Amino acid sequence: MVQDVLTVLASLYPNPVTELVHDGPWQLLVATMLSAQCTDRRVNMITPRIFARYPGPAELAQASVEEIEALIKDCGLYHSKARNLRATAEIIATQFDQHVPEDRETLMTLPGVGRKTANVVNKA
Repeated sequence: MVQDVLTVLASLYPNPVTELVHDGPWQLLVATMLSAQCTDRRVNMITPRIFARYPGPAELAQASVEEIEALIKDCGLYHSKARNLRATAEIIATQFDQHVPEDRETLMTLPGVGRKTANVVNKA
């Protein structure tokens, strides 16, 4: 039954595309993390100011949670998202040589990254 549904969905949407504007895995990860309880339109308004100030994981890892909160405040759940973004940036910068992990299981070990986020980033 589940496989039938997946087969139909794959035939209807052979190359699904996200509405989140991004340039590479790092930006897609951040945008997807922000998208929980927030519209893609709103996320696309927020991410340019994040990436202008903090273009990569190393830069975001150096930011304070309060600085990140100020940038994403108009996105729901911004307190926890800011903590998770900073922690994830630090892990990617220090443990993954600034590269977003490619496999879903490793992605799901990052703070604030669940199955849905890992699937979006992994499939891109």
